[in-house]
Amino acid sequence: MGILVKMLYSFVICSRILLLCGAASLAMAVHGAIPVGTNGTGVLAFDTLPLVTEWSTASIFGVSTTITTAEALDAAVQTNAAATITNLLMSNSVSPVTVGRLAQWSSAGHSIQTRPNSVAATLLMATFQNLTGTNVSSLRVTYDLDTVLVTTLDEFGQRVFFSFSGATNSWQFINQFTNAGHITFDLLLGSWTNQGTLYLLWVDDNSLGAPDNPWIIDNFSADPPPVLNVTRVGSDQIEIYWPFPSEGYALNSRDDLNASTWNVVTNEDRPLGGFHRVSVDASKTTQMFRLEKP
Repeated sequence: MGILVKMLYSFVICSRILLLCGAASLAMAVHGAIPVGTNGTGVLAFDTLPLVTEWSTASIFGVSTTITTAEALDAAVQTNAAATITNLLMSNSVSPVTVGRLAQWSSAGHSIQTRPNSVAATLLMATFQNLTGTNVSSLRVTYDLDTVLVTTLDEFGQRVFFSFSGATNSWQFINQFTNAGHITFDLLLGSWTNQGTLYLLWVDDNSLGAPDNPWIIDNFSADPPPVLNVTRVGSDQIEIYWPFPSEGYALNSRDDLNASTWNVVTNEDRPLGGFHRVSVDASKTTQMFRLEKP
């Protein structure tokens, strides 16, 4: 379902030839989308009403009995294009929010919430732009998902999709979340083009129980795997550096391409200028390095 167990980025140093990875970001944000830089989006805490160009909403016409299976819900999602999901989130002063057709921002809870009523389902979309300066192969998406159980019939919870184009029939299913907790998933993108757009879409079905359970999203972030870079420092040292903070990642190394294990690099990490920086001996013929996050 597009879920990756580990995120890795590696490069090889062979015969003292340094293979550089990474590029400077020269891109500029367009269309007001959520910028994804080398350090990701940062944590979005929703202290204010989100811009409609970043978080928008729409609904699927119908009532609670219109859609009764996950297959029917997914089929209904495919009929919607990003270009039609353009409503500003409704502003609500309570948390959990009252029921409504569209996704809502709670000024009391500083969160985004869906609680469908008088529709078949509510759509919530986030729009991102890749400003890392390079193509991105994956994103680690994390957020806090909460709910207030009013009915036990909300069997679908929130189903999540993504698309590069936002066109109808382009939505790729990621996962379904039916329990509150800290959500983490690694979204495999293949190659998200530098400066390209990416859409994440949550769909919340109007369940048969009334009123619907609210689904509450907070503390959202989307982070690409950090890119390793290397430069020579003097005649016998090389410096490996990657974006700071890159929380949870550890630098690993090995000398043999065919070795089955990697070793954690214990050399001192000296963060400077927005990068982790580790110096290593350049005298070995072959060295391989990677960043690993369990």
